[in-house]
This record gives sequence, structure tokens and C-alpha cells, in this order.
Amino acid sequence: RTGGGSLLVFVYLLAVRLLGASGLIILTFGVLRATRARTAADLGALETLNWGPVVGAEVVLGNGGEFLEIERDAFSAGTEVRVGRAVARGRAALVD
Repeated sequence: RTGGGSLLVFVYLLAVRLLGASGLIILTFGVLRATRARTAADLGALETLNWGPVVGAEVVLGNGGEFLEIERDAFSAGTEVRVGRAVARGRAALVD
């Protein structure tokens, strides 16, 4: 009689573990997307400052990002990039 009860507890614990692992996987993919967005935004801003917005856009696209916004003046550049749901801003500036 107790064998059925312990089997139920084992199945319950296994289900809890699997759900916890799937939550970690979802969290991990979210962190990876956010990191890719930050990297694409930073590289896009740097390349926009150095080579112009066309090259900056190519770098962002090459890193899996999508341009949302770009700004540039003589001494700085900024980008806003999306990768999946993650959105990040990058900034680059010339310094003395």
C-alpha cells in the first residue's frame, strides 16, 4: 500500500524539478537575449561613431539585433537595439 504513495511523491518531486529547470532555461534565454542586445547596441554605437550609421546598422544586424533608434553628432553616437523582447541602449563618445 505504501508503494503507491511513495511513487506519487516521487512523481511530484520529479515534476517540481522539471518545472524548476524549465524556468531556469527560460530565465537563461532571457539573460542571453539581454546580453546580445547590450552587445549589439554598444558595438552599433561604436561603429556608428567611427564609420557612420550604415556600418553601425550592419554590425547590429550581424549581432542579431534590430535598430530602434540611432543618434549621432560630431563627438558621440547612441543606439537603441532590440533582440527578441530585450531592448538595450548603447553609447560611444570621443574623449581627450
